[in-house]
Amino acid sequence: MKVLGYHQWRNFSQVIDKAKISCKLSKMNIKSHFADVSKIVKAGVTSKEVQDYHLTRYACYLIV
Repeated sequence: MKVLGYHQWRNFSQVIDKAKISCKLSKMNIKSHFADVSKIVKAGVTSKEVQDYHLTRYACYLIV
């Protein structure tokens, strides 16, 4: 995300959504290339769960 110049997740998540549409139009399995995962991050004194993805090389290509 940061490597591509996106500083906020909400802006980058729109790019991921567009890449998923491209993947679907290419008749590829979206879940095979964009695996939804979550991770725990510290937020001050507490921690919270945030959305994340494991991406294949093809998914990265679509995003870039």
